[in-house]
Amino acid sequence: MKSLNQILLLTVLFTSSLANGQLLRDRDVDETTVKPWIEDDIKGYEDRYIFQPNDGNFLIILVNDTTVTAQIHFPSHWSEGGYALESGLVDSSEFKFHTEYITLTGVKIINGKFYSDQYNGEFVTFNSPTIYQGIKVFNSWSIWPGYDYEIGVKRQEKLSDFFNGDYIEASTSILDSAYLSRFIKEELQIMRNEIYARYYYQFEEGGKMANYFSQKDWYSKSAARYKAVQHMLTWIELKNIELIKYFEERK
Repeated sequence: MKSLNQILLLTVLFTSSLANGQLLRDRDVDETTVKPWIEDDIKGYEDRYIFQPNDGNFLIILVNDTTVTAQIHFPSHWSEGGYALESGLVDSSEFKFHTEYITLTGVKIINGKFYSDQYNGEFVTFNSPTIYQGIKVFNSWSIWPGYDYEIGVKRQEKLSDFFNGDYIEASTSILDSAYLSRFIKEELQIMRNEIYARYYYQFEEGGKMANYFSQKDWYSKSAARYKAVQHMLTWIELKNIELIKYFEERK
């Protein structure tokens, strides 16, 4: 059963959304102020967009030249044992605290419009009362019944401050030869495995990588581990894993 505070919160949010015609979780929006947001360079759309602030749900958009990567994060998620097993978690104890990821496919941005195989939308500005930038997603993954779209708010932050690890570039941009040639084989091995570690991959118990990442606070704080993360990786990460392996083999 929901607590009284949860019921009151849902009531306030529902009332606010009705007053403005559409759903935005963390602030009231006058729908008449929602306008198209057009950037000359699609790199301007790169950022983290917050949906459902109370649940920690957000979308990360990365732009490398003309290639766009988009990934939904569901952090701070509690799942029951059966669901945890279906999600690919190693430990099936009754409750586990973990993060889930959905990597969108076929992502494109054209004239301020967002397209993917799973969700479509458009980039917008709106007043609340300050002018905000955001992405309007139609029939989003977290929308309440009865609404057509949900707006995620642009965080205006450095993405480098969000990703964990010592080699975050391996998850945010395509690495080049000049960059990779600077590292010794052991560093390249850590760089490659750090990509998996960012998804809380379960390394072989007692192995070199398990021992290394268990010393990292950002990795050890998660109570859950995934036995398979390949399906979660972005195009950037998959490409960089290939590149890093190539340089590892030649050291």
